[in-house]
Amino acid sequence: MAEWNSRLSILGAAFILLAAIGCRRGVTERTEPEAPPPGVASFDPRSVDLGDVPLYSDKTFTARFRNRGATTIEIAAFRANCGCAVLCASNKVCGPGEEIEITGIFKAGSRGSFRKQLSAHAKDGAEYEFEIIGNVKPEIEFDQDGITLAPDFLEGKNAGGAIEIVNHSSKTIHLQQPLGLPAGLQARLDRVDVPPGKNAKLSFESSLVFVTNTDAKVEVATSHRLEGTLSIPVRIRPTQELTVVPGEVRLGVASKDQLLKRGKLSLTLLGKALDRLTIESVECPKYLKLESRPANLDRRAELQFKFVDSFAGVDLVGEITVKLIDRNTEGGSRSIRLRVPISGLLQES
Repeated sequence: MAEWNSRLSILGAAFILLAAIGCRRGVTERTEPEAPPPGVASFDPRSVDLGDVPLYSDKTFTARFRNRGATTIEIAAFRANCGCAVLCASNKVCGPGEEIEITGIFKAGSRGSFRKQLSAHAKDGAEYEFEIIGNVKPEIEFDQDGITLAPDFLEGKNAGGAIEIVNHSSKTIHLQQPLGLPAGLQARLDRVDVPPGKNAKLSFESSLVFVTNTDAKVEVATSHRLEGTLSIPVRIRPTQELTVVPGEVRLGVASKDQLLKRGKLSLTLLGKALDRLTIESVECPKYLKLESRPANLDRRAELQFKFVDSFAGVDLVGEITVKLIDRNTEGGSRSIRLRVPISGLLQES
């Protein structure tokens, strides 16, 4: 009987000990603070749409930062990944359940749609991001891709086209007719004074002197104080197959001895259009001499030049001009000129 009572005493003590431990654990769990959930602070909305922004202007915007957490957030700095926006806030301390207003200025320095990432950095190291989106529109608008013209040499057809220049500003702008066009390209404005909200049409026409791919920039001066001169790309892409290789000769910086010892300079004409052409003449700078040219043109013709001691000054700028005659045209023959520019500088030996 005594042994049984002893066992009951041991079991009772163990039960009391376990109960005490359980109570202590329960008290500990109830008194531990609960960590705030992630994402309790953010910009609302996260994306701010600025709409259409005039080119070269400053656009002011606001963003709201909301603190849904249980602790105060203090903003230490603002950052913009593009360098095109400045952010500030009169109050940088945002308490639990509060919101603060962030003011920004976007500087529209380049045209087109944009999406810029901005952020606020808290003193505790946290980073909160938002973005601004929109479209920068110039006050004078035109197709930045320019225009492509495709004259057909074999069919004897010129090529034409037009683009519109739109005035989005609040004042009438004055345009000047294009100047300095390459030979064979014409461009003309239908009006030079363009009121607000109106447009001018710039028409182009390329003649058959272009038998190889040619890129040009047509410049139109304006009276706009910021837009200045408009530069419009023009790509001339003849439909017939005629190619000049190389399309440009770059001599770089070379001495007279290097050029005189250099091998022959070759110019190759390729394409089916050669079947109906003959070479009438070849012109080149005085420091080049035509050594050979083919008697007949048959899909491929190679002209060879050599350097001669007739250099004048240090500037080697010039061009090789090949005059071709097309005799298969109605009403007689037609003359075409191929021009291959040359660039370089002469170095003293």
